[in-house]
Amino acid sequence: RDLVRNNPYGRRAIAALVGNAIGTGITLGTDNAQVKKAWSLWTTEADFHSDCDFYGLQALAARSGFESGDCLLVRMRTKTDDAGRSGVPLRIKVLEGDFLDPAVNGSQTNGNMAIAGIEIDRTGRRVAYHLYTTHPGETAIFDPRATSVRVPAEDVIYLFEKERPGQLL
Repeated sequence: RDLVRNNPYGRRAIAALVGNAIGTGITLGTDNAQVKKAWSLWTTEADFHSDCDFYGLQALAARSGFESGDCLLVRMRTKTDDAGRSGVPLRIKVLEGDFLDPAVNGSQTNGNMAIAGIEIDRTGRRVAYHLYTTHPGETAIFDPRATSVRVPAEDVIYLFEKERPGQLL
């Protein structure tokens, strides 16, 4: 992270990796005009924070993965009346891997096991992620309590390079 932030060569290397890996991003392949219109509208409002469009989110996730080694993509269901022009009640939040709460470890009250904020069931499948509500490096500014919430695994994509069988982080 330091190299990317403080060295123009590091910054350029990450930009090149992102550009080559993402290109124009995931696009929709259909001839259905109604679906195309809804997709086009949704891609402009896909970002939970309203900072970029869906293609920018893809680049941000790749950048975070290359720079930090991991990131989290969290599905945020919105209320239907907050669905925007597309009518799709869904937004995506891209978070740094730092949002995983490493203090959530061991047996859980529901019988599952947690390892560094990742909750697994008895078969070893991921069932939830325990995520800070505020970035842990910003808690002194926004939320000194540094609380985390349990987010079902079906709402999270944990993007990291898996290098060995059974690896969670």
